[in-house]
Amino acid sequence: MGELRIRQLIFSSVGTAVIFACMLMAQGCGGGESDDPLSAASAPLPPPPPRAKPSEPRPLINGQPSPEALAKRFLKYLSGNDAKAIQSLRLTRREFCEYVWPELPSSRIPNVTCDWAWDQATLKSDGGLSELLPRHAGRRYEVTLVRFAGGTEDHYTYRIHKDTRLVLKDESGEQREVSVLGSMLEMDGRYKLFSFREE
Repeated sequence: MGELRIRQLIFSSVGTAVIFACMLMAQGCGGGESDDPLSAASAPLPPPPPRAKPSEPRPLINGQPSPEALAKRFLKYLSGNDAKAIQSLRLTRREFCEYVWPELPSSRIPNVTCDWAWDQATLKSDGGLSELLPRHAGRRYEVTLVRFAGGTEDHYTYRIHKDTRLVLKDESGEQREVSVLGSMLEMDGRYKLFSFREE
């Protein structure tokens, strides 16, 4: 194989790696803020072909009926310092790979598997959870507002509500907005989290 061809292959591999690395970082390569490594907006790729709407609702383990219900459940588990219960509010590997991944533009990148994407996202999420627990675990908060600073991204069979912000009231009555949750998945009328993050 000629030297020129070898250089072309190396450049192609590095280019693919850089594109996907940008999607896995807290900030996109274009300079815009991105709280979630799975945002389709970060990938300069054509969307996957349309998928048929499922004939039956797809189960989301511990999925909640609204963003507010999901936030309240998170705060309940947080006050009890129950990391395992908190993790149950996040998508499982199976839910992500079976329901979400096929509709993300990143699924079109050659040689990038769902399992690899999931593992990278999980490392980031686990790091965020390990940072927020010491600061907030055991404290009692009341959620007064849930908003999505990053807007909503529509896919064929689900929606992603990006950059979740919670306005919380503490035991003293003081209110403030925090950013400790990643994006929320809305699918078949149920909601789950993509990730946790450091405030």
